[in-house]
Amino acid sequence: MNTTKTTIKPIAGQERKVILDFLRGIAIFGIIAANMAVYNAPFHTMSGEFILWDDTANKIANFFLKFFIEGKFYPLFSLLFGIGFYFFLQKANDTVNKVVFTFRKRLMFLFIFGILHVLLLWYGDVLIVYAIFGLILTWFRNRSNKTLIRSAIIFLMIPVVLIGVLVGFMKLAMMVPEAAQAIEAEFSHQISQTKEYIDKTIVTYSTGSFSEIIRIRIAEYIESIPGYLFFYPNFMAMLLAGFYVGRKKIFEDLDSGVKNIEKSFYLVFAISNNFQPFTCLL
Repeated sequence: MNTTKTTIKPIAGQERKVILDFLRGIAIFGIIAANMAVYNAPFHTMSGEFILWDDTANKIANFFLKFFIEGKFYPLFSLLFGIGFYFFLQKANDTVNKVVFTFRKRLMFLFIFGILHVLLLWYGDVLIVYAIFGLILTWFRNRSNKTLIRSAIIFLMIPVVLIGVLVGFMKLAMMVPEAAQAIEAEFSHQISQTKEYIDKTIVTYSTGSFSEIIRIRIAEYIESIPGYLFFYPNFMAMLLAGFYVGRKKIFEDLDSGVKNIEKSFYLVFAISNNFQPFTCLL
């Protein structure tokens, strides 16, 4: 009988990859900076083109955030998450299944913390997203490298295809005069409703009771759920890419892996920039 147990411990200090910790810190800082502008604003001010502060200083700050910060660091953090999953699998000393079970258990706690975050702090939670996609990532642990790359490309294309189809149907509908008038009227109505909803949300957060604030925070989170189709698939793509990078041991030998690291950086930067405009179409 095999009595060996899988003991999972933090990586010893001398074994840690300093560059990964450095990049992880940069990614977290960038995510915080990107979210600062929407911590104190209703969800629809982030999803639409509604501006609460339109003075010159805020316009400059908003431009800086959108051009240099927004959309640049989630892909990097997701890539590192995937690399971390690879290192986690290396902790197994008998069966990988036990390590995967532990990883999934941790994802469950991450999911719970995400729910609490939505209820008690802010609608803009991503812990739930990482918990769900992290679970999906565990299903790829035995897949080939080619499958990882192909799957990553498929996930990257999901938002492009969906938005392309929606925009295409919209363009076709606008070619019909009657439909175009109905669509424009509906858009105007939605804009008016959204402005009223933003005002209501601000009042609730300012003067509402604790239960009222929780209810409206849940409502805002529900409004963000379409992001699971139109934005978050990019996260899954980068998780798979990170797992692939870990398998290729790019960070094991930095001297020989510098070029690959540069390619990974430019890939993340290109993805974060190229997909940012698509979110504005929603």
